[in-house]
Amino acid sequence: MRLLAILILLTTGIFKPAPSELHISLLQRYSDHRLPGIDSTVGEISKSDTGGLKIEYDIGEMAGVETECKGCGWTDGEVWRKKVIVDGEPVTVVYTSKKMLIVSFPKLTANFHGTVNSPEDMADMLLMTMTYKKSFSK
Repeated sequence: MRLLAILILLTTGIFKPAPSELHISLLQRYSDHRLPGIDSTVGEISKSDTGGLKIEYDIGEMAGVETECKGCGWTDGEVWRKKVIVDGEPVTVVYTSKKMLIVSFPKLTANFHGTVNSPEDMADMLLMTMTYKKSFSK
């Protein structure tokens, strides 16, 4: 009976599994490290050498939209906000006074955030996150 309920939820689109793979183009020297997650896919993208930019991500139906969650603290100290369409998908980018860059794909329920300490960090994060693709069909 439980299996039948899960199958109904999956086939009706009410519940969708978290993506099994991160579909994003990584720049040289960056790698993806998956972390344990309960209801979404979480992990971090970082340079293989020491230090530097670290981008954390949370992807899946339960991840929410970090750029729109006013009570969550993600956008505290917001300096600027930009909205754009990338490959037909809306994307919101927020930069805060604490040098936090948050990139959310609201319809894909994917969030990326990291502290950008240099223009190169910002360029790297934007170049990689803008290549994100959902890894399973809608």
